Amino acid sequence: MNFDGSNLIFIACQPRSGSTLLQRMLGGHPAVHTFSEPWIMLPPAYTLRDSGMDAEYDAQLARTGIRTFCENLPEGRDDYVEGIRRMYGFLYQRALETTEARLFLDKTPRYYLILSELKEIFPEARFILLLRNPLAVLSSILRTWVGKQWLKLSDYRSDLLKAPDLLQQMASDSESKVATIQYEELVRRPQSGIAALCEHLGIEVEPGITDYGGDDQEKWTFGDPDLVYEHSKPQTSSLEKWTRPENAQQWRLLHDYAIHLGKDMFGRTGYDYDECVSKLEASRPPSDVLRCTFSLNWLLKKTWTIANGGSTTRSKLLTITGNAVFPVLLNTS
Repeated sequence: MNFDGSNLIFIACQPRSGSTLLQRMLGGHPAVHTFSEPWIMLPPAYTLRDSGMDAEYDAQLARTGIRTFCENLPEGRDDYVEGIRRMYGFLYQRALETTEARLFLDKTPRYYLILSELKEIFPEARFILLLRNPLAVLSSILRTWVGKQWLKLSDYRSDLLKAPDLLQQMASDSESKVATIQYEELVRRPQSGIAALCEHLGIEVEPGITDYGGDDQEKWTFGDPDLVYEHSKPQTSSLEKWTRPENAQQWRLLHDYAIHLGKDMFGRTGYDYDECVSKLEASRPPSDVLRCTFSLNWLLKKTWTIANGGSTTRSKLLTITGNAVFPVLLNTS
C-alpha cells in the first residue's frame, strides 16, 4: 500500500486562528474525514531533530541512539523516514477505513513546527495554511487561555514568536502542495474561500458545506471550546474584537506584539501594519496606567526570581502565588 500522503490534508496555523471552524466545514464534505486534533505526527517528527523534545528517559541520549541506529541502516536516514511513513500512513489509512471518505484531514495547529518534516514524510500530502491577523490571535489567546494569569502567556511563546515566520516559509515554498487562506476572508466570504480550498484538494464543492453544524455537533477534545458550537455558520462579529482590549495590560501586549512582528511580517501575512496599529492607538489607555503594565518580552520569559531570594519556574510560581503574582516578582534575564 502506498503511504505517500496522497490521501492526507494537513492544516497548520497559529492556535486561536479559527482552524476548528475551517475543519468543521471541510469535514462536512463526504470525501473528507476528520476529528478533533490528532497530534500524532509531532513525536516522530521530533526524533528527526537535534533538539526540541524532552523526556524522562533522556531525549538527548535517545536522539544519539536513533541517529546511530539510522547510520547502520542500508539507506540510512531515508530508511527511518520510510519507517515513519509506513507506520503513520497505516494509522491514517485505518482511520479512513471506518468511513466512506477518501481523504483524512489532520488539523493540528502546532504542525507549523514540523512542516518541513511533514513534507519529507508525506511528499504527496496537501497543506492548508490558515492565517489570521496576529493581533487577533494574541487577543484570543489572552481572552480564552490566559485571563488575568499573565505569566501563563509564556506557554504560548512559540505560537507567538515562531509560528508567523515558519508559516510564511511554507507559504513561499512553490514546490509544496500548499494553499493559504486568511481567516477573515473565510468568515466574510465562506463560499468562495471553501470553493478555492476544494479545488486545491481536488474535490467538488458540496452545497451547504459552509453550514458546518448546530446543536448536535460532537464535542471534540481539542479546538475552539465554545463559539464554534454556538453557531452553524461563520460569524463576523468577532473579527474586530481585538481592537477593544479589556484592560491596559491586554493593550500593552497587543501593541508590543505589533512592534515585535513589524511592518514586513504583517505585510507578508497580508495584513496592514499601519492600519492595525492605528486601530490600537484609538483605544490607548492613559500613560500613567500603562506604566503599571508588563511588557510582552518580560511575560514571555521562562524564569523568575521571588523577592525573598531564589529562582523558580513560572509554573511553580503560579502554584505558590495564585493570581496575586506581581507583588512578589523581580525580573530576571
